[in-house]
Amino acid sequence: MIVNVEMERDRLDLNDGFIKRIRTASEVRECYQVTGDIDFVLLVTVANMPDYETFCQRYLYSEANMKNFKTQISMNRVKYDTCAVISD
Repeated sequence: MIVNVEMERDRLDLNDGFIKRIRTASEVRECYQVTGDIDFVLLVTVANMPDYETFCQRYLYSEANMKNFKTQISMNRVKYDTCAVISD
């Protein structure tokens, strides 16, 4: 699952608290703090929807600074490459 997270307030202390909590979540495989309309992108892996609901309750709905989050479910991984392309 790809989860786009938008925080209510953009404050360093609040973001740091969220980051610390997300680092403890075994369901979160990757977390990116990004620019633009959303603040974080999470890549979440769970076995089923009830497990995802449990994750949401524990880490997203319980976040006091959470404004909004949207979940996208990957239907098919079209490309995955961890090699960095470096150009001059």
